[in-house]
Amino acid sequence: MLTAGTDSSIEYSLVDSRLQLLREVQKVFLRLASRVGSTRLRRELFWLARHAPVSLTGRDGDYDAVLSHINYPAMVDPRTPVVWSSQGLSPPDYYAATGPVSYEDVIAHYERVSEKAKVLLIWTESGAEELRRHAHLSAPIVVIPPVLDTIMPDETLPREYDVHMLFAGRDAKRKGLHEVVAAFKRISKRYDNCVLDIVSAVPPDIQAEIRNDARIRWRRDVSDSALAALMARADLMALPTRAETFGYVLIEAMAHGCALITTDAPPMNSLVTSGFNGHVVPAGDCEALTGRLEHMLGDPGTLMEMKRNSKLRYDETFAPQVVLPQYHRLFEAVVSGYP
Repeated sequence: MLTAGTDSSIEYSLVDSRLQLLREVQKVFLRLASRVGSTRLRRELFWLARHAPVSLTGRDGDYDAVLSHINYPAMVDPRTPVVWSSQGLSPPDYYAATGPVSYEDVIAHYERVSEKAKVLLIWTESGAEELRRHAHLSAPIVVIPPVLDTIMPDETLPREYDVHMLFAGRDAKRKGLHEVVAAFKRISKRYDNCVLDIVSAVPPDIQAEIRNDARIRWRRDVSDSALAALMARADLMALPTRAETFGYVLIEAMAHGCALITTDAPPMNSLVTSGFNGHVVPAGDCEALTGRLEHMLGDPGTLMEMKRNSKLRYDETFAPQVVLPQYHRLFEAVVSGYP
């Protein structure tokens, strides 16, 4: 929530969204949506799953606007403008791989939200462009990335090798772990100065493959601080994901000065510029991934420059001191009557 006074200051406050109850209700509606044959019913269930009951303390007039992410707020005075944020519309293969609803269902959901929201706040230019091309929207789109602060590690990990690689992602198959392990095994025969740390739920076939490799180390779950420590030590984050909505983990790694290698599909290719702060490769192309890794490991000077450029891109694009003023200007405009 926010209040904009005459001095243009903005005060934010969180409200009770009954989050735990909401998550359980969402699961029920999403499971039902995945099992029904009727498009109309499926989309209605998806809308219900993404409707968040919130409780505003005091009078509605105490709040000039409401900011809500993913879930559209219920129980809000219709006169109060809602800024609804989302990563944006991803390519169709993302929804085919991850969700109970289709690409067309998600478009219909955006169209319904846009009839109610004052502004659609989209995190990525590619997600916004996908919406502009395929959805008929009533509300304007504003593109601003999320505020993502750097988590500082509780400890500094020792450097045991010349090059530390890192893979971190929950959905190992979709995020390209198989390709990363295969590529690393190839290059590790030539370069004995590198190690790969994996933070993921590793599938059984990969577990069997890496069990006796001392230079591939795996942990299923780590704390935010422990992951930050791994990122702070890493020279290179490898995440050749097949489909993604935003790429939080790459931006977190960027904040710690990691060079990046990911796929050439949106929105990932907006985070990485090949030759500047890393490389992009076609999804599922192990040969291309291997070649780019060999280039990065074989030229320490270029790798170091990519690491510096990654931190520079974070500082110029995603750091809170850069992003927050953009949010402030948007909220002040909304309270003043925009659009």
